[in-house]
Amino acid sequence: MQMTESYAATVAAVVPVLWLVGALEQHQVARSFAQRLREIEELTAEHHRALVSLREGVSVAEVATALEGLKGLKPDRDAKLKNFASAAWALTVGALLVAETQALGWLADSSRGPDEFWAEYCLWATVLGFAAVGVIPLVIAAVTGSRADKGTREALRELQEHRGRLTADFNARLQVLKDRLHEARTPEDLEEVERLMRELYGDDDGGVQE
Repeated sequence: MQMTESYAATVAAVVPVLWLVGALEQHQVARSFAQRLREIEELTAEHHRALVSLREGVSVAEVATALEGLKGLKPDRDAKLKNFASAAWALTVGALLVAETQALGWLADSSRGPDEFWAEYCLWATVLGFAAVGVIPLVIAAVTGSRADKGTREALRELQEHRGRLTADFNARLQVLKDRLHEARTPEDLEEVERLMRELYGDDDGGVQE
């Protein structure tokens, strides 16, 4: 493989497009990192304000009250993925920048001759660029989509389990109410039934619902 004018011109035209896509993707990853850093900064500032508001001699209860409303920092599930994407894009963009520089330099040099090494380099740098543009977004989408689906399934399962517990508790309390109502003989028994009905149905007017 030799560097020719048409080949160098093609490399010089294709590489900027691939480089631009890679730079845009790097920008998106950088924005994600910046957003994460802003979240950490805001959380740190919130904790700092809460602690500064406390003075010497405060009670344990006052400390607990000041801290109980503070939010915890949620783990970044995509941290490793973003690190991988950032490193892959940086490598790709760097390789493409070198290829573009060599192709343009070869075209600008009137004393240029066939250069097998840079011809091979430009080829594989361009292939790397196409592979990165096509594969990295797919990997990111696949991993984040899989994690989102897993999180959704877990949330739905927990919701169903919680709904089942609430239903079982309601049915058990309803059965107790039916048993007490069936066994009620005295005014005290009826008052107990009314209390259970208020607890069960959330009736605060003190009367038995019809």
